[in-house]
Amino acid sequence: KQDDALRRIGELEQENLDFANQLVQVEDVNNNLTNLYIASSRLHSTLDRSETLEIIKEVVINFVGAEKFAVFLFDKKTKTLSFETGEGFEENENFADIPLGKGVLGETAASTENYFHKGSIADGSDDIDAPIVAIPLIIHEQMIGILAIYRLFIHKEQLETIDYQLFSMLGEHAASALFSSTLYGHSERKRQTYQGFVDLLLK
Repeated sequence: KQDDALRRIGELEQENLDFANQLVQVEDVNNNLTNLYIASSRLHSTLDRSETLEIIKEVVINFVGAEKFAVFLFDKKTKTLSFETGEGFEENENFADIPLGKGVLGETAASTENYFHKGSIADGSDDIDAPIVAIPLIIHEQMIGILAIYRLFIHKEQLETIDYQLFSMLGEHAASALFSSTLYGHSERKRQTYQGFVDLLLK
């Protein structure tokens, strides 16, 4: 009987430990969901394109934990990716345009599929065409650009499940925010041009 009691105590201790671990996991999921909601809300808080790009940078730094990253925008006419903004680079660093289909970034843009480096990501990357993560920014099957991550503040060996979810969400919302702000900017310039023309006629 004493052995049975000890065994039962051991089982209860294990059950309590498992339950505690489940609570921690649930709390982590809730925190991650909260972060995802805050990040998406921030991305859609403005229609100013420059502000949208700054918010994308803020979200990538604070919610993704990226130390070095870049946003490349896609030019439909030239079929190339050009560096728009980022963090962790030298001020005088030059970025050549990247043709569609060339290298990791060009291939990611061509395939429209997320890219994740298969090896260790602990040390990050200083090669502009060798990111540890590359997320195509797409809306309505239209390529907007690429978010490339080169180094994280926390030097973990591999990405976790929530990281993949966060990157996918960020790609969707960043693309939508950039598309909306760019469209608004174009329409606002046209409105101002039209208004200027009307004012000229009425003078």
